[in-house]
Amino acid sequence: MKNNGLISLILLVLCTAGIEDLHAQKPINVCEDCMNLIHTFDMNSPTDSTLWYFSFDTLQPNNLWSLGRPSKTLFASGYSGPRALVTDTLDPYPINNVSSFTFSIKNCTWWNNGGCGSYGPCNVYVATKIDSDSLLDGGTIEVSHNGSPFINLIEDSLAYIGPDPYSINDTVASLGKPGFSGSSSNWIEFGIIYWPATVGFDTITFRFTFASDAIQTNKDGWMIGLVQTDGIFEGIDKIPAPGMLSASPNPGNGLFDVEMKDAFKGGEATVFSIKGRKVRSCRLTESHGVLDLRDLPDGLYILQYIHGKHYSALSLVKRSR
Repeated sequence: MKNNGLISLILLVLCTAGIEDLHAQKPINVCEDCMNLIHTFDMNSPTDSTLWYFSFDTLQPNNLWSLGRPSKTLFASGYSGPRALVTDTLDPYPINNVSSFTFSIKNCTWWNNGGCGSYGPCNVYVATKIDSDSLLDGGTIEVSHNGSPFINLIEDSLAYIGPDPYSINDTVASLGKPGFSGSSSNWIEFGIIYWPATVGFDTITFRFTFASDAIQTNKDGWMIGLVQTDGIFEGIDKIPAPGMLSASPNPGNGLFDVEMKDAFKGGEATVFSIKGRKVRSCRLTESHGVLDLRDLPDGLYILQYIHGKHYSALSLVKRSR
C-alpha cells in the first residue's frame, strides 16, 4: 500500500520545481565538485537524497514506485538497509500497470570539470531485484542524451555496460522491448560507463519503467536497492581508443585474462573501485596478461589501460560466489 505522506512530499517537490522538468533544474552533478564526486542513493542513509533527484511520472495514473521498507514474499529488505525503491512496499503489483521514474546526470567534458583535472568516465552503478512473470511482466532501463528520444540502455552504443543486465532477446511482452523479468533471489549488479571524449552531450537521463499484463500472479515486482554515480579525474589528457583490450571471464572470480592489440602492448593498467579509488596498477608488457583481483571485495571495478596518449577502459565484475 502506498505511503500517502510520501506521495504528498513527491508532489510538493514537483510543484515547487514549477512546470519545467525537475531534472532540467537539478541533475546529479559528477563534474564540478572536486571533493564530492560520488553520489550514492542507498535509500537508507540520513542524507539520502533520492526524492530530490529522482522524479516519479505523475502522468501515470497508478505509479507504483515507492520509497520505503519492502515487506513482500521475496522483497524483504533493501541493499544496504531495510529501505529500497520498490513497486509498492507491501502489495503485489497489479494488472495492466505502467510505472516509471527518471533521474539525470550532468556529464563532463575535458574542459567542463570545474578545474578538477582531466575527466575520466562517468560511472553509474545499479543493484536491483526482479520478481515477475518471465518475459511477460518486468522492467526496462532507457536512456536519453540531451533530451533525445529514449532508447534501450543495452542498445546505447555510447555506453559501456558490464555485465549486461539483460539481453536483446529478453523481450518483456507488457513493455514490447528488452528488459528484466523472472525472479532473482540475489541482487543483479552492473555498471554503466560514459567517456566524455567520445560523446557530445551534457546531460544523461535514465528512465526505469515497470509494466504488467492483464493476468494477476501475485508477484513482488521490481526493486532498486542502490544507485551510485561518480566521475574519475586525472591530471593529463588522453586520446580514447575503444576496443584495444578485452578481459575474460567477466564476470569472474577475480582472475581475469587480459588481451590487448599488439600495437598497444607495453602499457600501464590501472584498476579503480567504483568509488574512484586506485586498487591496482601494473605494466602489461605482452599482448596477453593476467590481472589478479581475488583479494578484493566482490563488486564492480574499472580497468583503465594507457599506452602513450591512448587509453581504453573496461568494467570488470568480480563475483566469487
